[in-house]
This record gives sequence, structure tokens and C-alpha cells, in this order.
Amino acid sequence: MVETTKPTPIQVADEMIAIFCSNHGGLEYAMPIIRQQFQRAGIDFYNPTKEKLAKVIDYLIEAGKLSAEPEVLNEEKRIFIKLVRSLD
Repeated sequence: MVETTKPTPIQVADEMIAIFCSNHGGLEYAMPIIRQQFQRAGIDFYNPTKEKLAKVIDYLIEAGKLSAEPEVLNEEKRIFIKLVRSLD
């Protein structure tokens, strides 16, 4: 049996950031949006929690409406939810 390790909240946040940047114009354009939405959700970049990562999903999707098509946003939301649930 292959043993898998559970991701940490920081790893999940990093993956969410990477995906959002990839879908929304790259690091330079997307990071200010991410910072704003993480702040809105009360997330500490150095100590994110599962609950706050779950909260930021809708904020990121809403903010992303200006730079991505609905299909991209729906897929992004699905992936973000799966990532957060992997913290269980």
C-alpha cells in the first residue's frame, strides 16, 4: 500500500495561489487580488486555517470574474474545494 501524506494548510494555500495566478494573468496581475481576498477572509499567509481557506474560495471566484470565463471559474472552484477538503 502506498502511503500518502496529507497536505498542510500552507501547501493548499500555495496551490490555490498558483492556480489562481495561472488562470488570471500571472503573478504580477493576480497577487494583488489574492492578497486583497486573503485579507478579506482574515487569512494569515504564514498560518492559514482550513476554515479561512474555505471562506476565501468564493471571494477569489468573485474577484476572478473580471479576468476569466465562467467555465474556468467553475473548474477553479471545484479544484479549490477539493484542495481544502484534502485537509480533513
